[in-house]
Amino acid sequence: MRPQGPAHRTRAHSPPTQVRTPPPTQARTLPPTRPGEALTSESTATTARARRRDVARKFTVRPAGEDPLALPRVELPSLRDLVMDDPHPPSRGQTCGWEGCDEIVGAPYGGQPALSRGYCPRCRHPFDFAPRLSPGDLLGDQYRVIGCVGYGGLGWVYLAEDTQLDDQPVAIKGLINNEDEAALRTAVEERRYLTMLDHPGIVRIINYVTQPDPRDGALAGYIVMEFVGGMTLAQIKDHIADAVRPYDGPRLYEHILAYGCLVLRAVGYLHGEKLLYCDLKPSNVMHYEDRVKVIDLGAVRRVGQRDGGSPVITEAFAAPEVLTRGASALTERHDLFGVGRTLEELSDKATRQAQRPPGLGAESYRRVLARATAPDPERRFGSAAEMSEQLWGVLREIHSLRLSREQPQPSTLFAPTSALLDSSLGRIPDLERWLDGEPRPLLASGLPRPSRCRPGCRCPSRTRRIPARRCWACRPTAGPGG
Repeated sequence: MRPQGPAHRTRAHSPPTQVRTPPPTQARTLPPTRPGEALTSESTATTARARRRDVARKFTVRPAGEDPLALPRVELPSLRDLVMDDPHPPSRGQTCGWEGCDEIVGAPYGGQPALSRGYCPRCRHPFDFAPRLSPGDLLGDQYRVIGCVGYGGLGWVYLAEDTQLDDQPVAIKGLINNEDEAALRTAVEERRYLTMLDHPGIVRIINYVTQPDPRDGALAGYIVMEFVGGMTLAQIKDHIADAVRPYDGPRLYEHILAYGCLVLRAVGYLHGEKLLYCDLKPSNVMHYEDRVKVIDLGAVRRVGQRDGGSPVITEAFAAPEVLTRGASALTERHDLFGVGRTLEELSDKATRQAQRPPGLGAESYRRVLARATAPDPERRFGSAAEMSEQLWGVLREIHSLRLSREQPQPSTLFAPTSALLDSSLGRIPDLERWLDGEPRPLLASGLPRPSRCRPGCRCPSRTRRIPARRCWACRPTAGPGG
C-alpha cells in the first residue's frame, strides 16, 4: 500500500531538521510539501537569495514618476542576460512525484552531490530534473529556444523567440520532472485557466505545443506565454533590504502600497471569475517596466472546489484556517491574507530610518495590514475592492505627509449631491438685481397678470387700489397665461 499524503500540501518554509527520512516504520520528521516543491534549509535559502541578487544586478531601476501609484521603472538591457550559463536542477531536492509520497529526492546526501535523475529511495518512483530543451531547439516548428532562465516549483522556464513573429521573445514553461503525476495535473489546470483569463495584470498564454522527449520519445507538453522580463517582488525585497535606490528613501512605503493596489486589481478580477489564486507570494508577482503582473497560475482553483486534490499553498503566506482545515477553508479572504503577508514581507525589510514613512503613516499602514492578516477570517477585508480602497487611502495619506500637501479626492462612498429646488433661497441677490431698474422678485409670485382678472371681479385691482397681480380672488380661475 502506498503511504498516504498529508491533508494538504504546502511549500516548506521552516528549515527541516534532516534531509533523508527514516524507515517507514519510524516517525517522519520532514515537513509536508506540495508536489514538486523543493525542501528548503538555511543553506539552500542563502543560495537562493544569492542567485536572486545576482540576477537582480542585471536590471536597471529608475525612479518613479510623481503620480502616487507610479512605480519605479525596471529595465533590462538584454533578455539574453537572464539565460543561465549552466542550468542545474535545484540542489536542495524536490518532493517525490508519486501521489502520497513526500520523500525528498535529488538532494545532496552523505557528502555526495545532488542527483539530476534517479529513483525515490522509498517508493522507487523515477525522477528526472534535467532540462528537456536545449539552446537552438525548435519547438512546434515555431519557437527557437535560447536557454533556461529559471525554475519554479513545477517547471523549467525557457526564453525563446517566435520565428513566425519577428523573433518576439516568449516564455516556455515545461515540467522539471515529467514523472511527477501531481505536477502534470497542476500544469493542465494552469493551462486551462490561463486560456480563459484576460487581464493586464495576469500573465497571458499564447500557445500550447507538444514535442517528443529526445530521451525516451514520450510526448511532452509546453505552455507558451508572454515573456515578462522583470524582477519578482522577492528580488525587490532584496533591494529593499540592501537599500538599493530608489528603495532607500521615504517613498518606499508608497511603492509597497502601490504594489498592493495593483495586485489586488488582478486578484479581484480572478474573484469576479469565481476563481481563487491560492498561492500569492512575492515570487509570484513580477515587476516589469513600471507595471505589475501576477504569474504562475498553477494553484488556481474554483471557488468552493472540493475535489482536485490538496490545495497548492505556501505555508508562510497561507491563512491559518487553510493550514488547519485544507481546501474546505479556501475563500477569497485567503487570497487577501496572502496579499497582506506579501506586503508585510516587503516592509519588514525596511530597517533603515530613511525608509520609514513620515508622521502617522506607519501606524495607518500597520493597521491596514493587521486587518488583512487577521487570524479570524471574518475580521479581514470582505473583498479585494474593499482592501484596495483602504490601501489607496493609506497611500494618499503617506503621500500627503511626505509632500506636506493635502491630496483631496472625491469620496467613493458618498456621491456629490445634485442642485436642489430653491437651493438659492437665503442667498444674496446678484448685483444686476439692483442695477436693472424695477426690482424683480427672486421667485415668481404665482399670481395672475392684471389683464387676466375675471370680468366683474370686485377685487381691489379693479378699483386700481393695489396691483392686480395680488388678486387672490382671480387666482383660482385664472387661465393658462395667469
